[in-house]
Amino acid sequence: MSGIKSKQEAGKAKGIPESWNPEWRRQARCIGKMELFFATSNRFLEEAIAECDTCPVRTECLAVALDSRATHGIFAGTTPRWRNELLLRRPNVRSWRDLLLGARAEHRRRYDIPYSHTRQ
Repeated sequence: MSGIKSKQEAGKAKGIPESWNPEWRRQARCIGKMELFFATSNRFLEEAIAECDTCPVRTECLAVALDSRATHGIFAGTTPRWRNELLLRRPNVRSWRDLLLGARAEHRRRYDIPYSHTRQ
C-alpha cells in the first residue's frame, strides 16, 4: 500500500469522529426547554433559533430532523419550512446523517479543528 492515507485515516489522526455522537441528545442546549422548540407562537421562534446557535450538536439534530422528515418544531436552528425547502432541493439524498457528518468532518479537517464529543 502507498504512503497516502485514506480520508478516514487522516480524520482519525486529527481527532475527527468517523461516527455519530451517541450522546448528542444529552448535550443539546434544548434539554428541558422542549416547549420552546415546539411552540405554536412565532413569539418564541427567534428565541429557539438563538438557543441553537451555540449548541454543540447541531449537525446531529439537523440530520435527525431531515432524515425523519420532521414537519414541526425547530431543529438545529431551522424551521419546518426551511427543512422542507431543502428536502425539495435535494431529493436524492438518501442519508442526511452521512452527508452532514461527512461535511462536518471535511470542514474540521480543512480548518484543522479538533473534535470532541464533550459539551463545551
